[in-house]
Amino acid sequence: MKLYPFQKVGALYLEMRERALLADQQGLGKTVQGLHALEHGGRALVICPRIVRPVWVDHCQRLRPDYHVTEIKVRAKFRWPEPYELVVVNYDILPDRVAAPPPHVTVIPDEAHYAKAGPYSQGGSSQRGEKTRDLVGLCLKNGGRVWAMTGTPQPNEPPDLWYVMKLVRLEKSAWGDWQDFRRMYNAVDRRITVRRGKRSVEIDRTFWGRTPHPDVRRGFQRVALRRTRKQVLPELPGKQWRTLRVPCMNREATILADNVMIALRRANLDPDMALLRLVGGPEPPGMSAARRLISGLKVRACCDLLDVMEPQGQVVVFSAHRAPVEALSTRPRWGALMGGMSEEVREQVIADFQAGKLNGIAATIGSAREGITLTAAHEVIFVDRAWVPKYNEQAEDRVCRIGQNMGVTITDIVADHEFDEILIRVLKVKQERITAGIGE
Repeated sequence: MKLYPFQKVGALYLEMRERALLADQQGLGKTVQGLHALEHGGRALVICPRIVRPVWVDHCQRLRPDYHVTEIKVRAKFRWPEPYELVVVNYDILPDRVAAPPPHVTVIPDEAHYAKAGPYSQGGSSQRGEKTRDLVGLCLKNGGRVWAMTGTPQPNEPPDLWYVMKLVRLEKSAWGDWQDFRRMYNAVDRRITVRRGKRSVEIDRTFWGRTPHPDVRRGFQRVALRRTRKQVLPELPGKQWRTLRVPCMNREATILADNVMIALRRANLDPDMALLRLVGGPEPPGMSAARRLISGLKVRACCDLLDVMEPQGQVVVFSAHRAPVEALSTRPRWGALMGGMSEEVREQVIADFQAGKLNGIAATIGSAREGITLTAAHEVIFVDRAWVPKYNEQAEDRVCRIGQNMGVTITDIVADHEFDEILIRVLKVKQERITAGIGE
């Protein structure tokens, strides 16, 4: 496989470093760069989400035939790689304790934002982060290397970025200590009152400033490598966005949405700012229910739009909720990507779509934002979007990536209610804050 010039630079960047973060925008071939950077006869351990495991297996077999690739699917079978071996394991089955590694193992945490951990992560994310950091620490102590990879080093809030950098021991080189980082974002701790069912409880929340100090981006660029499609592949077709507002609200959805708006105005005179402050924390009462119900009500409008689009080419539809995906998957010659599918079924649906055997794919954002290519389409529809702005961008980049030869049009279906419109505006503000910290 012939590498692009920027990919050669990326492979050399990794090869020359003990600790590195490759943060190229999605679709620029971070897997390829990592494989080419591996030394001949080395030992490599790739840690990645489960759905990305087959990608590493396939790429390693094609690009590095000098390496034997082993896919680990069960926690009890975890082991360190032998010489000339690349072991692939997913974050969720990392063992609690492992034996000391052999010398000079290269650990590659792919989609490294999965390993974020700390006071701002919850549940499984924290456990994944702790286990991954322990493995990284063991390898570094024994002469190994760690090359983290992610196109979304800050998928949502500023602490996400801190803990991704901490995984590769680069956070202090970038920004100093945790308090220095907080000051760059004008972070403020406050005690707020929220509703938990019928009770009001007080919780501590950290509010992060909308625009970080320029030192955040300067520090990031000093210790990490990030390139965008616009910078390295200006000839790659770009994206165009449009919004389709549709009358779809019924009485139940209107009542739920109205109640959320009332709660937002009570929290702050400006609903946009109130919602922005609540993102990542407790949701206003009824917000999840309102979003879920409205997403289902948009399906009819989505089908009307697909009737126009399908004769012109293949289409990919994303939703943050499962119900719209299940409904759309019943269309003739359509497939679905959802949580709980087997790897074999998932890979077959993707292969059929890329081969032109399917008119479209409906997918939940959570199940289809990483590790797949859907470049057979150039039309993308979002029934609704995920709360985390970078997850939406990852989903878009399943279609707009290397291999795409047409411009990609992305359509957001927005209900005719202030609540749905505010969600889009707030996600845009959050994306602007992320861009201010790490670049495009």
